[in-house]
Amino acid sequence: MGTFAFLEKALAKITTNTLNFSCASCSGAELPYNLLLLLMRTTLHRVGIAKTHHELVSSPLPRWFEVLLTEKFFNACIIHEEEKKNEKNIFCLDCCTSICPHCLSLHNSHRLLQIRRYVYHDVIRLDDAAKLVDCDYVQPYITNSAKVVFINQRPQTRLRSSGNICNTCDRALQDSYLFCSLSCKINYLLSIQGGFSKFFFECKYLPLPESGI
Repeated sequence: MGTFAFLEKALAKITTNTLNFSCASCSGAELPYNLLLLLMRTTLHRVGIAKTHHELVSSPLPRWFEVLLTEKFFNACIIHEEEKKNEKNIFCLDCCTSICPHCLSLHNSHRLLQIRRYVYHDVIRLDDAAKLVDCDYVQPYITNSAKVVFINQRPQTRLRSSGNICNTCDRALQDSYLFCSLSCKINYLLSIQGGFSKFFFECKYLPLPESGI
């Protein structure tokens, strides 16, 4: 077992201690010790990003967006490994980390994105995405009666299409669209000086959908 995994396992067993901690979105309050685990995991995750994604670390993109593009979802939550339905399918924009439904009590006042899966890749609802970023010309797809957009570019094995294609990765698209995912659009805009200045929107309130996780 690696050092980071060992630390996570050790801290996950500690449930009785408490800490006085104040984050940017919460007033100073005594919170369960497993919040420390969440913070530690986020920190370790960011270290990993710094080692493997230099271009994102040095970019002017919002921190939550950088992490969203590299986060791994639908793994079991190590804090709630004994619980059922413990897949990390929620992204907290304020803490910049993925969480499971059992973690929600620590994030009630935070901005939250529900992550879904479509053809084995991570997507978010178009309605949610449009509150945060400019989704114009990003091709949406429909799953469970909801329009969704892909977070990242997907691998492809087909030869370049002769029709309409993504401006970034050459994936075939419907005629009215220019990008297959949010990452493809931001990569294109980053190639244009100042091109992403109007890509992000201010969103202070983003709850999970009432229909549940």
